[in-house]
Amino acid sequence: MAKILEYQGLTDIPVLTEDPRPGNNGFYMHGRKFDKTTLAPELNKMINWQVQSSGSSWADANGHNNQLYANDLKPFARGAMQLRKPTTSTSGAPTTTTQNDGNTTQDFNAWRTMDAAYRTGHANYVTDGTSKAVHLEWRGSANNYGYGGGWHNMNDTDDLHDIQPTSVPATNGWYDYWKNNDPTSDTGNSTSGIGNYNTNGYQYPNGNWMCEYGQWPNSNTNRTQSSTNVGTYWHIQHLGKSSVTGKQLYVTSYKGTAGGYCRHKVEQATWNDSTVTVTTKADFNSAPTASGTSQGGNRMNGVQYNAACSSVFTDPNTATKKVWYYPYFDSYNNYHPHVITWDTTDDTFVRETDITVTGDLSVTHFAGSSVYNHTHTYGGTTIYNETFVSGGTRYVTFMYLESRSSRLDGAANLRTWVTYSVAAADPKALTHHSTVTIPKTPRDIVWLNDAHTMFGVFTHGTFLVYTFSAGGGWALATTIAENVYSCGRDSLDRIWYITKSTKYAGGTHPLLNLLTPSLPVTVTLVPASTSYTYAGSNVASSVAVSALNPSGNRLATDIKLVIEGSSMTFTDGTTVKTVTTLTSGDLTVGTLITGAGYNNMSASVSI
Repeated sequence: MAKILEYQGLTDIPVLTEDPRPGNNGFYMHGRKFDKTTLAPELNKMINWQVQSSGSSWADANGHNNQLYANDLKPFARGAMQLRKPTTSTSGAPTTTTQNDGNTTQDFNAWRTMDAAYRTGHANYVTDGTSKAVHLEWRGSANNYGYGGGWHNMNDTDDLHDIQPTSVPATNGWYDYWKNNDPTSDTGNSTSGIGNYNTNGYQYPNGNWMCEYGQWPNSNTNRTQSSTNVGTYWHIQHLGKSSVTGKQLYVTSYKGTAGGYCRHKVEQATWNDSTVTVTTKADFNSAPTASGTSQGGNRMNGVQYNAACSSVFTDPNTATKKVWYYPYFDSYNNYHPHVITWDTTDDTFVRETDITVTGDLSVTHFAGSSVYNHTHTYGGTTIYNETFVSGGTRYVTFMYLESRSSRLDGAANLRTWVTYSVAAADPKALTHHSTVTIPKTPRDIVWLNDAHTMFGVFTHGTFLVYTFSAGGGWALATTIAENVYSCGRDSLDRIWYITKSTKYAGGTHPLLNLLTPSLPVTVTLVPASTSYTYAGSNVASSVAVSALNPSGNRLATDIKLVIEGSSMTFTDGTTVKTVTTLTSGDLTVGTLITGAGYNNMSASVSI
């Protein structure tokens, strides 16, 4: 962890902006250019936020303000850091626990696209294969209103500090906006996305199809939205691109009443300028019957939550099919996620509900969760399951997220996240693997590696980093003992985060920090033998040292070794040594037994 940049008085400039184009090294801190790789400053280069039609200045046309609120330390979320890879911002830390508390939604960045190939932060690279554009997204002012800025028809050698953006369209009420980075799926002059829309910023959610149109690839100056087939109480996730039609597909989940507790659909949305055509590919609109180990029925007997589906993965039995998990608890409050299969050869979808869960079927920690039912009107709560692979085995973890800062502090059962292993040949067969209890209300998460085996949890007052191992499940690796308002990764996989600066009176401005992502989470010491016979002469031996990252891969990193005891040294006679582990295998470190007695060796990471 390292402090990188204090607030310098530029309240109308993002804290950190990355040029997402693969061929450009643009990296801007408070608008000023730095080399992306070395972080060396580049003088007289500042990002240009002024649209061409508004003049030649470098001002921000829409008040892209990144102060932190003094009341409850709210940031201007979604815009504080515009990074290429997934980035999450908290949207406030209200102390109230009432459900009628607007503007407290999660940042959906962690799950808004289910296809790993489309995962982005709030800096998007848009291309049709020939023309290229940069699209940045943010919130403005003291609300949930969303904005976006675009630099269109650019060469890799064109820099954001030399060229004015061609559009900074702004429409009140847009938030959590995802930009499609493949405009070939649309027609006319449009580039599409998805988002929530509400003029008052309430958290229903209210899923909408978003579009920018005008003169692609030269500019997209207009924005529009449509709630066709979705709208109020619908949550949208991007599924992926159809290989049949070449169009984008989306999963929509319903939070409302009237039998909608289990309802989710697959939609195809195509924009032609300002007109959207939506085709329903599948509509799962009924409560399942009892099958497998599931009791069926409406999800948790009608408890209303935003539901976020997992990432999609290839069916282990059929290479042309893909699979994802929809979070579902049966009428006994037991976790039995629906398995949705997608036949990519014809875009047909099947909901599999005969799920078998062994080991910990009851999941009693979630019983009684109806006390925290948010009804369909208000949001702030999301149930989310994510799947990932570690050590060759697929897992799925269920998570409960609550945006209100302390609402679950007294409910450890709702802060307990459960992980199941998935049978190699059957995505419907789950076995309980492990549980982890988050110590405070988990407000939101950010994935800190592509493998999804490391994540950060936003809580009020702390930021917690967890890593996964096949042996122990999710384990706490790092604690940042202060509020973190935004955290994400750049294209080089560096982890950046924002805390509150204490440099100025009031302490309401951002402080940019860097979290080292390559620290090992597992250091292993294996002695050649656990006991020795000392007969008056030194006994030569060794210890094997290894370090693994959260994905289980070996790291070359510095490890400090300390021998405790009076009868053993390293071969050079010392008892303290720093060694560098290997990526190719165990590092052998020589030792000497110099007498009789008990000895211990400890290891620590050298930072």
